[in-house]
Amino acid sequence: MDRGLAEMEEPSLPALYTAIGLGRRLAPLVARHFLTSDAPIAKNRRAKPLAVEGTEGLVVEFAKCCHPVPGDAIHGQASVGRGLVVHRFGCAYSARKGASADRVELTWADNVSGEYALVKAGAAAGFLDAEAGMLEVLGAIRRAGADIILTYFAPDYAAWYKAQHG
Repeated sequence: MDRGLAEMEEPSLPALYTAIGLGRRLAPLVARHFLTSDAPIAKNRRAKPLAVEGTEGLVVEFAKCCHPVPGDAIHGQASVGRGLVVHRFGCAYSARKGASADRVELTWADNVSGEYALVKAGAAAGFLDAEAGMLEVLGAIRRAGADIILTYFAPDYAAWYKAQHG
């Protein structure tokens, strides 16, 4: 326990709890640190990446600089006040920050679908209209019986709805 606190530069367990409570540290990352600290990772071998769904119950934010979507290769950057910021590999902003103890290897969870990425990629390539694709995907989910839809399309849909209905 003392070694883990020293590695995280926390003077005591109550100080660590305070850091978690104030959002300066993410509880799942602290737990992961303590769970793996007794079994060190061999040199040149990485720990298994965390799986990201986007609904983990902690602050997960998708970087506005590179707009990661399911299917992209991703990593995370722990940030005070913002939680875990998810970036695409190759993101210029993230690369400038360089490797640090706050960087976390991530992967998408198996249950995260790629409809959003598919629509965005198709629109970027000029194969389909992004707005029509978004409305079709959301309509299909609604027709399947969903009353509430949690989606990466939420900001785009909100802008569309505001433009349509004022």
